[in-house]
Amino acid sequence: MPAVALIPDWLKKWGPIALAVGLVSFMYARGEGAGSMSGRIAPDFTLPRLGGGDFTLSKLDGKVRVLDFWATWCGPCKMMTPHLVDLHKKYYAKGVVVVGIALDDAADVQRYVEEHGVPYPIVLGDGSVAERFGGVQGIPTTFVLDRGGRVVKRHVGYRPLLILEADVAPLI
Repeated sequence: MPAVALIPDWLKKWGPIALAVGLVSFMYARGEGAGSMSGRIAPDFTLPRLGGGDFTLSKLDGKVRVLDFWATWCGPCKMMTPHLVDLHKKYYAKGVVVVGIALDDAADVQRYVEEHGVPYPIVLGDGSVAERFGGVQGIPTTFVLDRGGRVVKRHVGYRPLLILEADVAPLI
């Protein structure tokens, strides 16, 4: 009798799904913590704002902040853009501000923002601001800050809207 015949039908059907859910949960949990920044006040910064002027993070004190380090050439970043736009539209009036920190050429960023109708502030980041946030190892890297400016979540890689909403909901 072949070994496959010894596996119950329910396990053949649901086993791969359970394995996939477990793997995704494990990967999610690994990237979920705020890392060495957990509970610490996020470093303040002033960066050039796309379209002119400067942007200073501390001017958003009292608001929940979602900081997204990204680039126009990054596939997972592109996948997250619609979620960040939706998050901004849904929660801005409740005191949540999404800020895109572009690690890319200003002209490329401007084109991308116009093409995708990005309504939230975009600033032009650099290696020094990424380093101050504990070193951004990959993009997108998203930090969620509470109203006091403390880092409560750090995500490395793509996250769907459902996860982002679960992060900000208790902070509102």
